[in-house]
Amino acid sequence: QYHPLHVHVNPYQITSIFNDPYYHVGDWHDMFFSTGIGFATIRLNIDTFTGMMIAHCHNLEHEDNGMMGWFKITGKEGTTWAGAKTYDPTCYNEAFPGAV
Repeated sequence: QYHPLHVHVNPYQITSIFNDPYYHVGDWHDMFFSTGIGFATIRLNIDTFTGMMIAHCHNLEHEDNGMMGWFKITGKEGTTWAGAKTYDPTCYNEAFPGAV
């Protein structure tokens, strides 16, 4: 059965993907529904937000039965890591603007 992954608060960007007709490298999402891929790699900018972040299966029966977890993001709210652009020149360093 499929497990659509949903991440609260911070959107993520697909950095590599194998064999998927819908998702593409560079796409931003907060929910990822596998359509038969072999794998995908994502990156997540968690520097701007601190506190609890939830990730769970968007199949509610699975979520209700425990297929969910949380991350505790620590640090100072609103700060970014100065080395991000050096590590990856395509890294963004501002809060995701959302829909335009």
